[in-house]
Amino acid sequence: MAIYYNGHIVAPTLVIPHDIYDEVQNCSNGIVTLSETSTVYYMKPTADVNMSFVTDNLSRLENEYVTFMLVLDFTDGLHTVTWPNTVEWGNITPTMTANAKYMFSFTRPAGANAWIGNQMYSW
Repeated sequence: MAIYYNGHIVAPTLVIPHDIYDEVQNCSNGIVTLSETSTVYYMKPTADVNMSFVTDNLSRLENEYVTFMLVLDFTDGLHTVTWPNTVEWGNITPTMTANAKYMFSFTRPAGANAWIGNQMYSW
């Protein structure tokens, strides 16, 4: 599955090896600190969260695309997620229910300040 924004592919299909999956279980603070060795992040909120994406650890940001995936696990109950105001939803603004997991993709094009967010899948 490719990631689209305004009808254009902004990220190709990815196969994610398990060793670059960064597990952030039982995190309720909503902070996703991006690293150069992880592309998939997992969060199981235990309370309402204000999401933020921290890029301080990335050495190459200028003229580079930054893409990552986030899995939110609400199998133990739904909590309100407030997304950063820098996220522009490429397909639909996400709606979530309890007892489900959701996968999102986020891409920040080179030179942009905004993230393009897509709700990719739920199960």
